[in-house]
Amino acid sequence: MTRPGLVIAFVLWAGCDDRAAGDLAAALAADPADLCPGASDLAPGVTHPWLPFRYFELEHDGVVRTFKVHVPAGYTGTEPVPLVFVNHAVTQTGLQFGRFGSDMEATADQHGFIAVFANGRFRSWNAGSCCDRAADEDVDDVGFFRAMVTSIRDDLGLCVDRTRVYSTGLSNGAFLSYRLACEASDVFAAVASVAGALAVPAADCAAAQQRPVPLLQIHGTGDRIVDHDAAATSVAAWAELSGCDRSTTDAVQPVSRLDTTCVTHTGCPAGVEVTFCSVDDGGHCWFGNWTCGTGVPGGQIFVGNNARGIVAASAVWGFLSRFRCEECGR
Repeated sequence: MTRPGLVIAFVLWAGCDDRAAGDLAAALAADPADLCPGASDLAPGVTHPWLPFRYFELEHDGVVRTFKVHVPAGYTGTEPVPLVFVNHAVTQTGLQFGRFGSDMEATADQHGFIAVFANGRFRSWNAGSCCDRAADEDVDDVGFFRAMVTSIRDDLGLCVDRTRVYSTGLSNGAFLSYRLACEASDVFAAVASVAGALAVPAADCAAAQQRPVPLLQIHGTGDRIVDHDAAATSVAAWAELSGCDRSTTDAVQPVSRLDTTCVTHTGCPAGVEVTFCSVDDGGHCWFGNWTCGTGVPGGQIFVGNNARGIVAASAVWGFLSRFRCEECGR
């Protein structure tokens, strides 16, 4: 779709020399990902709004939706930085999982990306056939995430690299990441699922996708909430719709270690990877976090075993950071 003002710009420049026309074309091509919107009032190294139970508000689909944003330490606003949505499980909030259950604030500070901790309606996300009231009432979460990307850049003034927008999450938040990769492949460069699965029919996902999206799935074999077999089936379906082979080889990132085995499907198109990490006897857990992603002391007792061989926060970023979507945000 043509952006506002492009027609006027081309009319004004019609008949100019090739070098001038080339300069204009280069500026327009750089606009979505490479130009910063201006100074932001948000301090680096802080999750905003800084008060615990305050959130940014965004009206979408007739409802006020809420989210927090962690600006990485060292952020200057002069260069575009990656954006990672960190999505909570059902019954949780963005504060509970994002700040206390995911370890993604420290990871964002270390690696220089913006982390977003949003709230699902009714403490759930509409990921297709999952989960809870958000799915029952057909909440437009895909549209909400599209709107957040725009709001974070245009309203909050943060310099987002639109070629490096990612989604990850635990359980229901992981299910949602799959759906975002199906229905917003023009926005998300790659996604990572921890203890989740695909809750959209593979045929519907294939019909909605504009491009194959790299996927990392991390799952415990002892998960009593989302069965490991469901995750394996989802990864196999994702590999097929992405054009990969059924066969797998040892993964490059993350690597297999101790109780964790990581494999990558072979034969994928250039720039696409589908990787599955299985944690032997691991539970329904954001691995490596001391609360297993529950965000509350003692919560890990109810979700099963943690892992020794993988830390979800670093593994997720290590995978996501290797991919960009050059056409996204255009």
